[in-house]
Amino acid sequence: NLHRQPLYRDQDIGFAKVEVAARELSTINPYCHIEIYDRPLRRYADLSTLTDVDLILDCTDRFSARSNIAAICREISLPYCYASVSGTDGQVALFRPYGACLRCLFPHFPSGGVIQSCDQGGVLGVTAQMVGAIQAQIAIDFLLEKPSANPQTKAQRTTLHVISTSPFSVQQLQMNRARDCHLCHHEGSHVTSKVDHNQTIEPFPIPISAQRVMERMKSGWSPLIIDVRTEHERAQGAIERSIHLPIESLQERFHRAQKPALNDSTLNDLSDSDALVYCQRGPRAERAARAIQQYKAEIKTSTVRGNGEVYELVGGYCGWRDIIK
Repeated sequence: NLHRQPLYRDQDIGFAKVEVAARELSTINPYCHIEIYDRPLRRYADLSTLTDVDLILDCTDRFSARSNIAAICREISLPYCYASVSGTDGQVALFRPYGACLRCLFPHFPSGGVIQSCDQGGVLGVTAQMVGAIQAQIAIDFLLEKPSANPQTKAQRTTLHVISTSPFSVQQLQMNRARDCHLCHHEGSHVTSKVDHNQTIEPFPIPISAQRVMERMKSGWSPLIIDVRTEHERAQGAIERSIHLPIESLQERFHRAQKPALNDSTLNDLSDSDALVYCQRGPRAERAARAIQQYKAEIKTSTVRGNGEVYELVGGYCGWRDIIK
């Protein structure tokens, strides 16, 4: 997908995107001061990092990450500009502290595999660039606007921009706060936060490239590698020392693990170890990895176990195979 990401080149594959972005932006304008934060923003312990932030631009491509951004921004009354792209369509919206939030627009996100990935459905490069430019302009407009004596007045103007590039069209849809939104609700002129730290901040896997996996393994990293593909796919090749647990089988094991009498050695190993989950290209691995994280979170609340991170192999086995060739 390098054709739609102007900051990155082929030789940058395998490096942290934040580091490459900082380097390239500093080359374009050396007078900008850029700070990078190279880890997932997913724990409330990280909120101190956002103390002096004026605006977040949500450029992620995962529902779980977007959900966490929405929850964190609502909790600390921080505005954020959301943008997403799929195929030839895109969406952009600026969510203010006193206005509608992302969960007012999307009360429920689909699980992994329901929405086609870029590999499956494709994304037109010009669509991503156009949506990104619109998001940047909305951000600039926000940062340059004069302070309002009543910020709640501007918050009433929450607009969702819906862009299509083939054929080209732009629609502007006005959004209101949803009365049943689990992040916020309206009482008179006040917005009250209803964030539950344990429920709203959803666990999500950490994406990791095949090259990064190999580098960490050379340094002694030994995660539990789980292949959630079908028998037919695994017969075509698999990562060495991986455990074959088709996603349906994995979900069934979690269901049976609720019975105290069951002794599942794989789940016991999973509870304490880092896990690396992969499928053929990606979507099933995300769904399986989120199920694993949910399982680890549940056992952690009732036992002393539940340690270790859950990683999703970006590009799946196809990406791994391309690297080792």
